[in-house]
Amino acid sequence: MKTAFPFKMGIQTVLENPGNLSAFSRSLDLIASLGYGFLELNIPFFSESVLNELFNITEGLGLSSPNDMTDEAMRQLADFATKNNKFRVIHAAEAPDSKKISVDRSGLTEIERAIRFFDVNLLVHLTYALREDLDKVAKGR
Repeated sequence: MKTAFPFKMGIQTVLENPGNLSAFSRSLDLIASLGYGFLELNIPFFSESVLNELFNITEGLGLSSPNDMTDEAMRQLADFATKNNKFRVIHAAEAPDSKKISVDRSGLTEIERAIRFFDVNLLVHLTYALREDLDKVAKGR
């Protein structure tokens, strides 16, 4: 996990509905006109060609929660972002029940999964993080 996060001022685009391509296209046009931006994905899959197009105009990739992705999907997206020198950001420990959901599904907390499978550069929120998770974040593992 890297600690430096040199984002320029910009906008974040949240893509939740791939069927709404008109709104998505307007968001991409705005990011492109600024010259920088950030994309948060809230849908379960993207083709490599779509990610290539997005990475041409964004500085990184953000995910809404490890609970919204499989470990393998996070690993694939992390590999693709790393290959393209893009930041990896994820929301984690944002709700009281998020740890239980993650542990029930995988045996790991959201934060453990974000570090292990998404090789995250930045964790967002951590409102309900366990002390052990915060120690792992502080140690970068």
